[in-house]
Formats: sequence, structure tokens, C-alpha cells
Amino acid sequence: MSTHKSSSWCVAMKCNNKVTEKRHFFMFPKEYDRWMQWIRASKRFDLKVMGPEYAHRNYRLCHLHFEEKWYKIGKSRASLHPDAIPTIFFGTNDILVTTAPEEIVNDCQRLSTIVKDCQQEETNRYD
Repeated sequence: MSTHKSSSWCVAMKCNNKVTEKRHFFMFPKEYDRWMQWIRASKRFDLKVMGPEYAHRNYRLCHLHFEEKWYKIGKSRASLHPDAIPTIFFGTNDILVTTAPEEIVNDCQRLSTIVKDCQQEETNRYD
């Protein structure tokens, strides 16, 4: 996963980083479960209605929301490890908050199960 030149800001709440501030921006993942992990970690639940494809094309998080072990900065661009999950955010009182990846994975697995159950119920309803 690499940076994309079209994004001009980070969508994390309370993050005002822009491309002009020499930040590296990473696209939201296309894969549903990983996308949900990013949504949950960033607390940007408003992006859920747009879906992973749309979020991937239009929304970015800057490198400051990832631990350094998850990305590499090259001469012209940065690359993000495919399993990286953003864990560094500012809370409502401007206190640095980190989200434990295990909690994110567990929440996303529960949510994924709920969504699948709802989809199955919807399918059964029209059979």
C-alpha cells in the first residue's frame, strides 16, 4: 500500500495535516475486513456508508497515525506494510490515544459476523 498524490489532507479527527506539510498519506484498504479495522481505529464511522472502494479512492490517513515499524519512507514516497492498522490518534481532550490492534481485530470480527447474519436474514426474508 503506498501513498497517493491526489489526497490533500488526513481524515483522522483532530489531525490537520496536509500534503504541503511533508506528510505521507496512505489510502484506506479496499479489502472489507481491513477497511473496517481502519474505520474502527480512526473512529470515522461516518465513512462506513461510502464503502471500502470509495474510501480507498478518496480518503487518506497520514503516517503519523501509524507506528514507525509499519511504514518505510523512501526518496519520493512512503510504503505501508499490508497488515498495518492505524493506532495513534488524538482524543477529544487533545490527549494522545492509541488503540490496541487486538481490540480492533476483535471488534471487527464481531461486526463482520453481525453484518453476515443480517445479510443472511435479509436473503432468507425474500426467499
